[in-house]
Amino acid sequence: MENKSGIVSLSFGAPGNTIVNRLLARITTQLALLHNFPIYTQQDIQIEYFSLSVNTTFTEEELGSPPPTLRIMRGAVRWAIARDIKTLWLVAAKPHQSRAVRDLELAIKELKENIVIRACTEADPFSNNFWFSPESAQWPTRSAWQWKIYNWPLEHMPTQLYTWITS
Repeated sequence: MENKSGIVSLSFGAPGNTIVNRLLARITTQLALLHNFPIYTQQDIQIEYFSLSVNTTFTEEELGSPPPTLRIMRGAVRWAIARDIKTLWLVAAKPHQSRAVRDLELAIKELKENIVIRACTEADPFSNNFWFSPESAQWPTRSAWQWKIYNWPLEHMPTQLYTWITS
């Protein structure tokens, strides 16, 4: 039996035309085209238009109000279950990747599934400063310092509190 795979791709900041989100969209698109993987992603990951054959599902979110990462991951796991996907490739900005992996693991555990996570490493060579832009519409992604202020509590609070806050 074939082990079906899919991609979960997260934006980092907004809007979708920032250099960071364009890079994440390119990595996502290339991975999907190379392996014929379906994609679960956010609106700010603009899958390249020449890739109309790529099966893409977008998260439900209000404009300017992205859902918490754990909520996105819960949706991704439900999406994977519905498609009998057993391996999820995660495309995320390097500063976001550790929490994204943790949240995907939490969602898999909550939904009692057996899904393998593969973190995509194509974005790893970029320096930490590359990921932040003063033009981002989301303040945590404007600078590394703002990201640390925002992300540190989310990564270090007790899991039970974190899952409650992000529900």
